Amino acid sequence: MHYDTFRQSPLVISLKLSISAIWLIAKGKAFVHWTEQKMRGPGESRFKEVRHHSSTEEYFDYAIPLLTSSGKYQA
Repeated sequence: MHYDTFRQSPLVISLKLSISAIWLIAKGKAFVHWTEQKMRGPGESRFKEVRHHSSTEEYFDYAIPLLTSSGKYQA
């Protein structure tokens, strides 16, 4: 299994539990940041203007029950 992307570890439970449901939760997001810089002339400070731009976008956000206490899928 590969867990490095989000630095997560597998879930290990060492005692008895009563589980009522198992859900699959998936989220897809993106974040971007960039700068625009205008240069000054010789002998002046290097940058005249620096503009920062950023954006965040959500692509999907799902919560799907894989197993419920009744054993049936509940949408």
